[in-house]
Amino acid sequence: MVILDVEMPGRDGLSVADAFARDDGPDIIILSAFDRYAAAAFQVEAIDYLLKPLQPERLRQAIERARRRRAERAAFVASTTDAANANPRPTIHVPGRHGGRDVALADIIWIEAARDYVVIHTATRSHLLRATMTEMRRRLPDSFLRVHRSSFVALGEVRRWGVPLKGIYGLVLSDGSEVPVGPSYVQETRAALRSLDV
Repeated sequence: MVILDVEMPGRDGLSVADAFARDDGPDIIILSAFDRYAAAAFQVEAIDYLLKPLQPERLRQAIERARRRRAERAAFVASTTDAANANPRPTIHVPGRHGGRDVALADIIWIEAARDYVVIHTATRSHLLRATMTEMRRRLPDSFLRVHRSSFVALGEVRRWGVPLKGIYGLVLSDGSEVPVGPSYVQETRAALRSLDV
């Protein structure tokens, strides 16, 4: 795993990341004080993009995601399951420099808005997709719930309600992320989670 700042002496972090962008390359986390580099970070296949000032908990989550990704990749290589006989899983296609990739809906933990994009978070990495939250609502099945104007969560990934901070509720997800629940979404979220015993 490599953690790179966008602005470094000599060579910028994005060009270094680009040099490593291959399947057997290291997992890369990009840091920046500016959100304008997010799209470029995901184009060089960074697994996460963190804004400064750096939040220690957010860095911990990114490192854990990189570790899980490595473990899952190793398990996949060691697996003797015949993928050709497996039932295909519904996916969302995320375009990229090398043709993009299909992200299985079952692997998505939560989705957040990022200006003209959405960031799709899985246990192993985050993916940037040019789409609006309205478009995502049309593409997502009922197993996803909009809990804020800028976020959806996979209901099966919700572990518990977080402690309200300044009157704002949050949901703690399977990867440790805490996603805020907007005031106008609290009732619907409570009703959906009540049926799941959360």
